[in-house]
Amino acid sequence: MRKCVLIITDGVDGITGPIRVAYLLGKHLVDVGFIVELIAPYVEPQVETEFVNAGFRVKELGLKPPISGGLGHLWLWMRNALFKIHDIDLGDCMSINLSFELHIKSTIFYAQGYVRDLLSDLVREFPRHYRVAYRLSLPIIKRADANYHEALSSSTFVVANSKYSAEMVMRRGAQVHGIINPPIDTSFFKPVTNPSNDYVLTYVGKETQFNVLRRIADHGIKIVAFGSKVAWMPRWFTKHNNIDYRGRVSDDELTKLYANARFTVFPFIGDPLESTCR
Repeated sequence: MRKCVLIITDGVDGITGPIRVAYLLGKHLVDVGFIVELIAPYVEPQVETEFVNAGFRVKELGLKPPISGGLGHLWLWMRNALFKIHDIDLGDCMSINLSFELHIKSTIFYAQGYVRDLLSDLVREFPRHYRVAYRLSLPIIKRADANYHEALSSSTFVVANSKYSAEMVMRRGAQVHGIINPPIDTSFFKPVTNPSNDYVLTYVGKETQFNVLRRIADHGIKIVAFGSKVAWMPRWFTKHNNIDYRGRVSDDELTKLYANARFTVFPFIGDPLESTCR
């Protein structure tokens, strides 16, 4: 009898970011003979076809948010903060929870940290109205973290995505059985021996310390930056002569940016980022 594995993810809009990790992991398990089922709040139809063609079974939970993009994922996270869904029947299959939106106890729970820990670090960089919104949202954030921790601590094994995340979990009294940094798809990201361009590469997001990047750029170092624009991104950032901000980029463009950069720099406010840098 073939063994089965359930992979639990966030809502699926495409095979990028964390979803690519789930896709590559599941595809490998399919190739070595496992029955693999993807469980997600929702899966966009065109993406579902890619998973099915790769040998997955796909189960949607009917939790399609009323809005798309990042706000839709925020809606899912808030919904699950208020209405726990720990008790989905996972049957006799081994389950791997890679989701930040679905707080479901599993055989293996991939711990990615707590929202309050992240926001308590970020809030000092927020504009004033965001700081007010954060304080008003604290009861929901605390409840979400409590639900997340309950699912995590009742799982059989807990694997953290970084030493920092592991420390946050253990500080709350749960055991961490191992640390696995988010993997890099080496079929895409292959550095070159002699970079063809004279720049450093950075990712920008809600955790970015923009003042550090400004000091680097002010010293004449060329920076190429990618990542979705955050609401509080400083105006000077997109106008600085030594900063080339690309926004969201395709996998192919990102591969070229990494391969040809002199080095990468990621000044983050929260997690020291050993989970992202290699």
